[in-house]
Amino acid sequence: MKSSIGLTALVVSLMCISPIFGKDKLLGAFKNNFHDIAGDIYSKGDNQLVIEGFTYDGQGPDAFFWVGTKGKEPSSDGIILPHPFEGKFYDNGDRSAPVLSQRFDGSQNDLVLTLPDDIEVKDLKWISIWCRRFELTFGDFVFQEHSDGEDEAPRQEVVKPQKKPQKGLCKSNQECIKLRDCPYTKKLLTRVLSSSSRAEKNNMIAEMRKLVCKPSDRSVCCDIEGYEEEAVAEGDNEESEAEAEGDHEESDAEAEGDHEESDAEAEGDHEDSEAEAEGDHEESDAEAEGDHEDSEAEAEGDHEESDAEAEGDHEDSEAEAEGSDHDDQNKITNSLVSHIMYDFPHKVGIITQLAEHPLAGELWAVDEDTLEFRKFTYGGKGPDAFFMIGTHDADEKPNLDDGIPIPYSKDKLQIQKLYDINDEIPKLTAFKNEEFKITLPPGIHVSDLKWLSVYCRQYTKDFGNVKFE
Repeated sequence: MKSSIGLTALVVSLMCISPIFGKDKLLGAFKNNFHDIAGDIYSKGDNQLVIEGFTYDGQGPDAFFWVGTKGKEPSSDGIILPHPFEGKFYDNGDRSAPVLSQRFDGSQNDLVLTLPDDIEVKDLKWISIWCRRFELTFGDFVFQEHSDGEDEAPRQEVVKPQKKPQKGLCKSNQECIKLRDCPYTKKLLTRVLSSSSRAEKNNMIAEMRKLVCKPSDRSVCCDIEGYEEEAVAEGDNEESEAEAEGDHEESDAEAEGDHEESDAEAEGDHEDSEAEAEGDHEESDAEAEGDHEDSEAEAEGDHEESDAEAEGDHEDSEAEAEGSDHDDQNKITNSLVSHIMYDFPHKVGIITQLAEHPLAGELWAVDEDTLEFRKFTYGGKGPDAFFMIGTHDADEKPNLDDGIPIPYSKDKLQIQKLYDINDEIPKLTAFKNEEFKITLPPGIHVSDLKWLSVYCRQYTKDFGNVKFE
């Protein structure tokens, strides 16, 4: 009995020493910049961090847990903390390092990050979810000065992502044009791709997002005056260069004409005196010269042919390499423009249940053509219910006149086309906390949508919906 009491006392005393099992001290919390980053950061011993309640949408192209031992903010000079850790560390440029590709919703177990042997928790200046490709921090925490005290470090206030600008609200002196055609945003885009400063990149991306007017066309509000002035300036510059070039060529032509005329007179006298002697000499050399030219022509032909083949192969290989580099750059630029326009993926909203049928879940926009349902639940008892969308021209409430059906089946792949409300649409079956994606009909983009509904055609009833901003 006494031994049992003693054991209990020992366990209680150990629990008092470490109030959170497996975690020593709360250091702070991630602040979010992009992709729904959140989570509390704890130390565990001298060489491990524990992330509690970590969230991340998993959509970054080249993201890692990334720490630094110098600098006051995250930068490309960082150290990869692989997750899951399998006993191996990677250089920060190693393309074989495992990226964070999965989605974390905060319900998973705590994540344990192990530091390299030569680094301790007290050495850290910051931790980031870092995108290596774009050199951006999706979310981060800057460590306070480390001390030996047991007080918990204050949590950094979570910064919510900026709300997306409303569309179609350009000022009277602006025009909604392609982002790459607007001089101001074109320059910003170039600077984002070339800048090495994380803060500068984030500021320029935020600036461009404020100007977005029509995401589906990748357009921004561009100052008409600035746009026209640059176009005029460019035209004037080309015109003045052309005039200068013309004047230069004209003066060169006159001087050349005078020079050729004086040369021609002198040359005429000289040629007359040499003509007779030259005639006799040329006649005697003609036969020998002819034979010599024939042999040289054959050799020259063979040489030019081999040179042409080699030159052609060289140009082909150069063209292929240049084309590959160009394609890669286009992919990076297009990905960045999509990131500016939509900040995909983003959460559209929660599905609201409006009828007796159980209905719940989150709706996310994955890209401009794809929606994703997360934790989707539906009873499956509706006799003729399916997903239906309404675009900007639709009434505020879901209805059959404005609705566009989107067929979905767990068992059968649906043909991608624009369906009519009178087409044969399979009814939705039961779902329980499930995740899946649907593709929008051709020609319709996320930015065109006003609402999505689970709609029963037979009883013209909206079982539940979610509204798009």
